[in-house]
Amino acid sequence: MELEWSVERIEELLKRLRTRYRLNASNFVAWKLVLDGANDFEILVATILSQNTSDRNALRAFENLRKVLGTITPETVVRSDRYVIEKAIAVAGLQRRKTEAIIKLAHTLMMYGDRFFEELRSMDVEEARRRLLSLPGVGMKTADVYLLMKLGKATYPIDTHNMRVLKRLGIASCSDGYEDIRRKVLRLVREPSILREMHMLIIQHGRETCRARNPACSSCIVKDLCARVTCV
Repeated sequence: MELEWSVERIEELLKRLRTRYRLNASNFVAWKLVLDGANDFEILVATILSQNTSDRNALRAFENLRKVLGTITPETVVRSDRYVIEKAIAVAGLQRRKTEAIIKLAHTLMMYGDRFFEELRSMDVEEARRRLLSLPGVGMKTADVYLLMKLGKATYPIDTHNMRVLKRLGIASCSDGYEDIRRKVLRLVREPSILREMHMLIIQHGRETCRARNPACSSCIVKDLCARVTCV
């Protein structure tokens, strides 16, 4: 069952989640790196590393890669031996696949030069998103994480926690895919700073309370707002 969510209902949801969770940037690899001043390419690389692993492991892999490359740029990636990259990022898992994606991305961005990221900044969010999605190894989540976290554009990344929690709450329906859920969130929230906070709060809620298995519904701070949908 999908509930009728309003702007006011979302505001109440976020108000309660703020009282329950204290966000720590170290638990969100892309946001931590943005705060630390990472370059555009590094944010894309870190988001690729975060696929199918924890943010903690992704951050460890990223730091290992920085140790062997120095600054992570398309040029330093292309000059490096692929096996050096694989070894550095092994802690994040799927190192062969991720190394291949990072190398292909580096080669493509070297052809574009610095103007690629400069042009993204002046584009509207959907145009910038299309440009990013044309890059090898960049899927919807990677593009949306970069646009929201690094450029502060109004989009919403859907990870596994957001997918599960937003469906259980009734903000999205069980049949909704990535793009359906993203657009439903954007109809309710448009301010990038709130979208960023919501993204991380929902992840924290999914990690600690609204878990995939044995969710702690009885102690949930937003249980009266929740549709309690079970998607098969």
